[in-house]
Amino acid sequence: MYSVVWLNTDGIPVLVSVVDKFE
Repeated sequence: MYSVVWLNTDGIPVLVSVVDKFE
C-alpha cells in the first residue's frame, strides 16, 4: 500500500511518502 501523510513541522508542511513493505 502507498500512503501519503502531511506532517506540520514548525509551521512548515512536510510531505511524507510511506510505502508499506507488506503490500
